Amino acid sequence: MYKQLQKLFGKIQDNQKLKKKYIIVLNTKLNIIILSTLKQNNFIRYFIVNNNNIVIFLKYINKFPSIRSVICGSKTKPVFYTNKELYFLNQLSGLILISTSLGIVTVNDAIKYKIGGLFICRIL
Repeated sequence: MYKQLQKLFGKIQDNQKLKKKYIIVLNTKLNIIILSTLKQNNFIRYFIVNNNNIVIFLKYINKFPSIRSVICGSKTKPVFYTNKELYFLNQLSGLILISTSLGIVTVNDAIKYKIGGLFICRIL
């Protein structure tokens, strides 16, 4: 999972530096879940799912990339957070994604559902 996320975010960041309008990535369930969350939180404009590919339309704010940096979790050192610890994590800026029993959700959603989970990534 982490390798796939690093590939996705790496491709997005590299192409945003080149000021591309859109990119094409592989159509996977994980990519669709992550891209849906990015769209809901205004980090990308939108995406279109084809048979084998996903076309992602990148977003810029005042000619700067909307995604400045991404910090991904590690497979070798997984970090789990309880529901109470997520309140402190929620104080950080950016979008934080957590893998829970309900799937991949934002920290705000995890707090709302009162569940903890595995840290996936933080997007600034």
